[in-house]
Amino acid sequence: KRLCRLGVPFVVQALLQGIMEAVRVAIIGQFIGTKALSAYLVIDLTIGLTTEFLGGFQEALTTLCSQAVGAGNNRLAGQYVQTAIFLFTICYVPVFIFWMAFIEDTLTWFGYDEETADIGKEFAMLFLFSNFIMGIQKAVIALMNVIELETYSTLIVMGQQFASTGFTVLVALKAETQSLQYVGLVFIGVGAVGLVVNTIIIAWKGWFDKYLGGMIGSFAVMVSLLADACELS
Repeated sequence: KRLCRLGVPFVVQALLQGIMEAVRVAIIGQFIGTKALSAYLVIDLTIGLTTEFLGGFQEALTTLCSQAVGAGNNRLAGQYVQTAIFLFTICYVPVFIFWMAFIEDTLTWFGYDEETADIGKEFAMLFLFSNFIMGIQKAVIALMNVIELETYSTLIVMGQQFASTGFTVLVALKAETQSLQYVGLVFIGVGAVGLVVNTIIIAWKGWFDKYLGGMIGSFAVMVSLLADACELS
């Protein structure tokens, strides 16, 4: 029963994300243009692959936070979340710089013309920002899944997926705003609003109160380094 209770929300979430992504691709290709669609797909593939690789920090939280919470060490669970967000942010900076410098060359290497490369370069920065926001939210959701709030986290993700797709449709249907840049702004706006709303709800419900000492009460990376230094000495 516990496996089904945990697995069903994840299955629904994965299915919905796949459907919504297919709808967004269809809308971009139909109403914004094939060049914009080509740029979107290549950027989603290349930059998305990089950010998914960095998502290993958030994925590790599922194991580490489970161990900490199971041992009754809530402060340690909070420190794991803080460390994951910190490491993700530090590693994301060079990724951001790299893709801003080479995304146009990458699109050209894939064989696309100059216009498509220009569209992709303008969209890439917005896509990078939206993926960064998603990365922060994934760390928060990882802890929520561990403390049996997986149904709520699924609803949050589903709401963002519907909002992202809905606003993409609105942007695509307005003739004066048929640009991939506006789709990128939609991604950033929906992600930022979703993160803020989720944070407000969590604070209001007090779900993270037991973990705040580790999340914001100390600099977990420095504590770990000092502990290692003491052991060596």
